[in-house]
Amino acid sequence: GLYYAGARGAWLGYLGGLPFFFFHKSKRNFLLVGLGAIITLTAFYQFSPRVKKIFTSRSVSNEKRLAFWSGAIKAWQEKPILGYGYKNYEPNSVALKTKYKLPYADVQANAHSNFLETLATSGALGLLAFLLFQGFWFFENKFFSAFVASFSISGQVQLTWGDGENLFLIL
Repeated sequence: GLYYAGARGAWLGYLGGLPFFFFHKSKRNFLLVGLGAIITLTAFYQFSPRVKKIFTSRSVSNEKRLAFWSGAIKAWQEKPILGYGYKNYEPNSVALKTKYKLPYADVQANAHSNFLETLATSGALGLLAFLLFQGFWFFENKFFSAFVASFSISGQVQLTWGDGENLFLIL
């Protein structure tokens, strides 16, 4: 599914999360599987034209994400403590990008990052709460550490926490 979906964040989350199956039990295996994941991703990137295309041929998508991230940072700079309010970055994203002359100002979208979306919508207090939640979730649920790591890694480049279908599955 990962191969045909073309989802870069899912690839990164999957391969980044694999070593965490061993994090609490065997640091050696954690490191070995982590190294294996890096080698696997590098090999797929080098030898599979489809995988290489997933990461390199989507320059417009990459540029849009950078604009969404920049807009989220501007939102946080405007309201650093409490943010714009839950789910309120996206409706304000066009106005923010227009105000700060950011690219793709006509595209209304979320931040495409769990962390930047939380920062924009809930401010520094919300981000602190989110980071604490993820930290406790990771260390208290030893069985699900790989999932939490994968969720956090893929959440760097997509909004896994804000999509209803993901939240339904997680919660």
